[in-house]
Amino acid sequence: MFAACRNYSMLRTGCELGKVNRVKPRILTANRQRLARLPAAAIRRLAAAWLARLREIAPERAWAELNLTWLDDAGMRELNRRCFGRDRPTDVISLAYPPRPGVTPDGWTGDVAVNVARASQVGPRYGGAARELALYLAHGIHHLSGARDDTPRRRAAMRRVERAWLRAAAREGLLAALQSVMFPAAPRGGGTGKTR
Repeated sequence: MFAACRNYSMLRTGCELGKVNRVKPRILTANRQRLARLPAAAIRRLAAAWLARLREIAPERAWAELNLTWLDDAGMRELNRRCFGRDRPTDVISLAYPPRPGVTPDGWTGDVAVNVARASQVGPRYGGAARELALYLAHGIHHLSGARDDTPRRRAAMRRVERAWLRAAAREGLLAALQSVMFPAAPRGGGTGKTR
């Protein structure tokens, strides 16, 4: 099923394959939504930090490339239907591909699609839309390690790791740029202050 999604145009458009740096994975972004203005450089820094943490969880997976795609509900619904046969939007979809001789010989490739519309709808109840979007990104990158959330216990274990990543990113100043730029029209402090 994942192989069928490998060439899906929403995820692969504009992504170049070739020789990669083993130490620093290439991180590419594709914005396919119009709801929010996204700071690509800040997002790439955040994703790079979480890929580094991913190496602690799954050291056997060296990452050569990470493709981040930002979608709205319609785009996410289409991707979810094509990849998993589910005709509904979701918050994040992650696909991991092992090294391929002659194409990506130096490491794994990951595709993470994030639903910006869902983050803007749900986020105000949980600490803000930008924080929710960062959580979706953390969750998607965490899935690349092979982590699963198909049971309550596994879901709770994943969430603990992702919360720790968010706290560390906040301490390192990686979330500040997202808070100030991503959703400029969103009211400050409009949520309940809850976090998850």
